[in-house]
Amino acid sequence: MQVPGKFLLLLAASALAWPLRAGQTQPLDLKPFVGPSPFENIQADWLLPRGRQVLDGTPFQIDGVILLYGANAAQRAHPARTNVTAIPVGQRFNRLHLLAGSHSRAADGMVIARVRLRYVDGSDEALEVRYGNQVRNWFGPWHKADSPLLDPNAREVWRAQCSPAATTDDYIRLFHVMLTNPVPDKEVRSLSLESARKAAGLMVAAISAGPADAAPLPDTVPALKSPYPDLRPRSGERVPSEGTVYGKDGKPD
Repeated sequence: MQVPGKFLLLLAASALAWPLRAGQTQPLDLKPFVGPSPFENIQADWLLPRGRQVLDGTPFQIDGVILLYGANAAQRAHPARTNVTAIPVGQRFNRLHLLAGSHSRAADGMVIARVRLRYVDGSDEALEVRYGNQVRNWFGPWHKADSPLLDPNAREVWRAQCSPAATTDDYIRLFHVMLTNPVPDKEVRSLSLESARKAAGLMVAAISAGPADAAPLPDTVPALKSPYPDLRPRSGERVPSEGTVYGKDGKPD
């Protein structure tokens, strides 16, 4: 029996798009749930990687950002959603992976959001995301030391620079947050993201789920090698520079 060439192409494309197998960490589809985020507000959405990516050895599917409500000045005119419900999961897993950051700051240890797991038997469990434990502000200090995260299973994994961040001597960043499923032997039907309605709002760029012992994959998005934060000592010595000063008429002075 001959198989149509078009069907073979579709199979090949499917294999390339979904290369993961059972027992490995699987990205969730957040595309129907993403919306306006601070990335668009500062015109930095083009910096965020898109599609299937691997950061910190973990596969993620990045199609935008989910922003949860935070009681901060930046959201006063346009408050974000207080919850995002019924994100399909349909699997058992030990560990949930978030690629996330915080919109604004809060006190260390403060719960800023909850991830509620809903199991097929109708029960549910809530996993807390705390500021300073799993995430910090997505604007990180460029030339000052920042306090380390208190959770050893969370770390900064993506960084970029853009003009709006540089004007306040910052860079932008996201964190890899690992949360443990308290009932890994039960299938999770769906999950919801719930704002704690504190000063900081959670920003989620991707979510994946899988076993606790999943082997790390080769990164497709390595962290930048340039120093973020840049804490190199500076002597304050003068250095020569050249340039041209232009007047309001566009002519060099």
